Amino acid sequence: MLRRAYANLFIPLAGLSSALLLLLVPAVSLAGTGGGGLSGGSSTSTTTVRVHRANRTETASGDGITFRAVASGVLTWKTRFSGTTPARDAGRVVDIERTAKPGSSQWVLAAQATVAQGGTFAVTWRANRAGKLAFRVLLVRSASSASATAASPALRVTVFRLSKGTWYGPGFFGHKTACGITLRRDTIGVANRSLKCGTKVSILYDGHSITVPVIDRGPYSNGAYWDLTQATAQALRMTETSRIGTLFPT
Repeated sequence: MLRRAYANLFIPLAGLSSALLLLLVPAVSLAGTGGGGLSGGSSTSTTTVRVHRANRTETASGDGITFRAVASGVLTWKTRFSGTTPARDAGRVVDIERTAKPGSSQWVLAAQATVAQGGTFAVTWRANRAGKLAFRVLLVRSASSASATAASPALRVTVFRLSKGTWYGPGFFGHKTACGITLRRDTIGVANRSLKCGTKVSILYDGHSITVPVIDRGPYSNGAYWDLTQATAQALRMTETSRIGTLFPT
């Protein structure tokens, strides 16, 4: 079992508002800092980590409807949906539907909005289901004909659970983790007290997301539920104990 080097500041999750693009972020070599922060080091060991800009805007268009939403959300937080329809649909009600659960083909009502003059609509949904969910817009153009119902293509929003995470590594490189992995400066992964070794966990921080495996047990102090390796924290630009979003198989 590895002891942890912890940061001592609790800062908020941020950066969920602007639309950005996917990018590759190299996890540069890091030196131990006693958990107070991350800084450059002398090791030449590096890796390339695929980090997604989770606050990008997803758009779906079809059947006369354009539908938009930010690609990530947080459980119990509000997610905003907006879009357009032909101007003639002003005054009609649009249904925002989501899949009942991740991977489901059943649709349930999430929110409703009225089309404004000019054909625009906007509404917020307080996320009550975590997971990778699909959303669509339904618009009934004629009460007398079901075939007159327009439906947008689906777009996907990943809803994360809010949790608390820290990071570790300095002073323990070269040691084996509880899952049998040799911890190095470029090791990508996360420690958790109960999830099976190898479980893939998606982590959201400051508008970025990354998916990494569980490689160790812990943390056991500081009120945190997750312990990111130093390279994972570097990839997410996380320097202190922080609120993070997580998503994993249940």
